[in-house]
Amino acid sequence: MTEQLISAFFTLLVVIDPIGLGPLFIGLTGGLDPATRRKVALEMARIMSEVDLLIVPSLRDEMLTISNNTGHPSLTLRTGFVEVAEARNDWAPNPAKPLPKFSPPRRVPHGVTLIGRLFDEGTIARVGLALEKQAKVVGERPPGF
Repeated sequence: MTEQLISAFFTLLVVIDPIGLGPLFIGLTGGLDPATRRKVALEMARIMSEVDLLIVPSLRDEMLTISNNTGHPSLTLRTGFVEVAEARNDWAPNPAKPLPKFSPPRRVPHGVTLIGRLFDEGTIARVGLALEKQAKVVGERPPGF
């Protein structure tokens, strides 16, 4: 029942505002000339026509760029946990400001990102629910929540 409700919600959201994706696509690809923007969108459409979804490492720059530039839906979800002894900053590390260290190490979520076909948020929502259940992280909550 929950999976059907989520699928219906995402489908309804896309049906209500499909035109809203146009300005979003134009805004996110604003630095590209129109011919390149079109090539990016067509290539992503070709790739996605051959698969139901892509499973990629969470928050990878190249995948964020392509999905943001084409409007393909994405869902980042936890699939487990890792222990970290030091904070991470992959985007802009500054040697002059060292990142904090944790003692004892902290347990933090680790996950993947699902990228789906245009106007098909229901598929990534269903797969995301199934992955969380299979990874047995559905009931995991931080202390105090």
